[in-house]
Amino acid sequence: TVLRTDGKRKNYRFQVQGPTAMDVLEKAKQEDSRSALLYLDLHGLHEINAKLGHAAGDRMLLQLSKVFREKTGAQDTIARFSGHEFAVLLAGKTPATAGPVSEALLQAIKAVSVKAHEQHGECSAVSALVAITKDSGNAQQVLAEALKQCAEKRPAGAPAPAAASPALSMAAVSRTG
Repeated sequence: TVLRTDGKRKNYRFQVQGPTAMDVLEKAKQEDSRSALLYLDLHGLHEINAKLGHAAGDRMLLQLSKVFREKTGAQDTIARFSGHEFAVLLAGKTPATAGPVSEALLQAIKAVSVKAHEQHGECSAVSALVAITKDSGNAQQVLAEALKQCAEKRPAGAPAPAAASPALSMAAVSRTG
């Protein structure tokens, strides 16, 4: 997983590489292949930044990037959409076969914590799985379905997800080998 800093304020960003949602949709339409979109809406990251500081939030992001790398396959692409939303293109998986990946990620996210100023910060998440097939609409429609599913599961008072943009194209974090 590629996580880079801008070198100034140590803002972390995800380097764009790997297949995009458009690539996966096009392959599904041409080859009748299947993939799944796993959308994760994290809770707690904003609170970590507010209470423990942005350095603690950056450490949490680094730990989460390791979790994503460990729990997903080499052919999968991970994207960060906003401060607390991630999407994973699970190549060659249906929502049913992607279910164990989703559960493993949700459990692993709960197990990650950071400490600063004698306080601990933790995250949790809700997830959605959407099939990507030859009959899928465009990337925006697939993302809209995932957002809808996450919104139905979001705890009361949790921040609403950012509007997903097709320009993000599901490529923001990738494998490096």
